[in-house]
Amino acid sequence: MTEFAIEDVHAALLAALAPLLERAGISPSEVDSSFDMFGSGVVDSLELVDLFAKVEQSLGAELSFEDLDFDRLVDLGSSVAEIARILS
Repeated sequence: MTEFAIEDVHAALLAALAPLLERAGISPSEVDSSFDMFGSGVVDSLELVDLFAKVEQSLGAELSFEDLDFDRLVDLGSSVAEIARILS
């Protein structure tokens, strides 16, 4: 299995998130690892599936939703770490 650098996962997730951020009037450059994707209202459960599909496409990897710990998807940083964990 290919290992992905945290920076690559972060870039892929932020790129997938960018249209949702812009729709909410938030510049992607204003977002840091503590950004609460759900609490901010930028992402809901249906958009999460689409985000992960875009991350998969960007990285050329398949994410196993069965392996995801959804309780760890608290903010951007922890979401990146969780995606990296299941890809390793």
